[in-house]
Order: sequence, then C-alpha cells, then structure tokens
Amino acid sequence: MQSELIKNVTNDGSWIIDTDDTMREIRSHGTGDFPFQCYSELFDWRYNIGDIGWHWHRELEFVLVQEGAIEYQAGDRVVSLKKGDCAMINSGVIHHGGMHNAGEKWCRFINFLFLPELVAPGNSAIYRKYVEPALDSGADVIVFNRDIPWRKRICEWLENLWNICRTAESMPELQIHINVCNLWLELAAHVNEYREQPKTDRNIVMQARLRKMMQFVWENYTERISADDIAGAANISQSAALRCFRAGTNMSPVEYLNDYRLRCAKEKLLTTHSMISEIALSVGFESVGYFNRLFKREFGMTPRQFIQQETSCKK
Repeated sequence: MQSELIKNVTNDGSWIIDTDDTMREIRSHGTGDFPFQCYSELFDWRYNIGDIGWHWHRELEFVLVQEGAIEYQAGDRVVSLKKGDCAMINSGVIHHGGMHNAGEKWCRFINFLFLPELVAPGNSAIYRKYVEPALDSGADVIVFNRDIPWRKRICEWLENLWNICRTAESMPELQIHINVCNLWLELAAHVNEYREQPKTDRNIVMQARLRKMMQFVWENYTERISADDIAGAANISQSAALRCFRAGTNMSPVEYLNDYRLRCAKEKLLTTHSMISEIALSVGFESVGYFNRLFKREFGMTPRQFIQQETSCKK
C-alpha cells in the first residue's frame, strides 16, 4: 500500500504538468474510491533551474517543507515556505511553485492532494456545513505558521499524515481518513480567521488567461511589447485582457508590465554595478527619464537615491 500512497519525484529541471486549455491538470491523484495521493519531492537546483508549471485541480493541496525553501504563487498571492512551514492551496486555484527567489539550492517537501469529498460526501450535511465554508473562504493559499496554536496543529497533523503514508501497515486508508478529518476540524473551526473578501472573479477560464498573459510578460519584458501583444498571448481582445488584469491584479496589462519591469530593475540595482541607464534599457524601458519617474512614483525615491540608501545601509 505504501508504494500506492507515495510517489517519489526528483526534479533537476522543470516539472512539466499535462494540462488542458484552462490549465487544469489532467492527471488524477489517488483512485476513484480513495482520492488521496502523497508525493515526496526533491528539487535540486544545483544542476538546473526549474519549477512546477502553472496548473489547477479540484483536489486540495497541502505542502510540508522538510528541508530548504520554496516559493509558491497561488491565485494573486506569493508565499515563501521554509523548513517546517506548511501551506494549503485551495481547490480550483491556479498555482505554481519554484525556487527562483527562495534563496536555496535545493528543497525537499511533501505534497498531499485529496478531493474535498474525502472529508465527507458532497451531498452531506457535514460537507455543506464544514467543508464548503473553507472552500468558499476566498483564500487562495493559507500558510500555517507554527507560532499560532491551531496552525501549528495543522502542521503536526500533516507530519502525522506523512508518517502514516510511510509506515502504516494496517488499515492505512482508514488512518489517513481519520487524520484528514482531524486536520479539517482545525480548518473548519477557524475559517473566520483566514476568510478573505470574495474575489472579483474566480472564473477558471479568466484565471487561465491571466496566467498565460503574465507568463508572456515574464518571458518578454525586456522586449518592446504592447497591450495587444499581451492580449495575444491568451488569444483574446485588449478589452478582455483589461478585464482579466483588473480582476486579478487591480492593474491594466501595461501597468502590470511596468510594475514587473520596475521590480526587475530594483533587483539589478541591488545586485549589479551597471549604470542606471543600462539597467533601464535591460528591463525594457526605452526612456531613462520615464524609468526614473515610474521608479520614484512606485518606491518613493529615484534609482540613484535608492542606490545611495542601500549603500549607506551596508556600511
């Protein structure tokens, strides 16, 4: 049973996930009569840089970091997880994981995926009263820091779940189900502590389009690109692209592009000795004056003042 419950994944590049046109992961997790799967994963970035591609699934995903650190983007949130941290990615939320900004060369972590119906049947009072409120909380991702008692208990239930998957020889499915229900008891009891304002639009198609356009920006921000180019990455009109970005980021496509360029420029100002004009051009700004104005509006100081401040702080 252990081999059926646990899948080992070693990644020294990008983990390609098969998805449909909406970025829904095609692979199922677990079986039809027991929709639960545990993945023991080792990402080693000493040989290559990679990540888990954008995808979504109906299953809830819980992450337990054992060594190193990893960064997840789920919905419109980015969270960094280090050794001992745990998180839940909600059902139906488009997400990806990577270590581009995690500051570590490798990461060992456990993923637990299961359908909400593992807790209780979808037509039951338990599901309606205690499962749906968590699914509909508006939270794309919840981080369970150990300084808050109930969140610490979630981490402990995940650690216990991992031990069951590894070692249980008798009735593992029943033990897993009991453990998952205990974990869910904590989530249900504290739903008001992580409930967020409802998203403007949680439509999966809109999320998928937004991620495709964001990916296009990340890969092409150094080039001359327009709002029409960004919309074209998702095969939609400029007006539809504007609605996607407004709903998901509260920015227009061009505002998002400039924001991404500014943050890349800020990183280069911190880590290189290049001239400000060279950095502006390297991240896609054709006018240094325009770059300076946007930088000051975003960060409250000019690029030169930012460099001077960082230099004085290091002395």
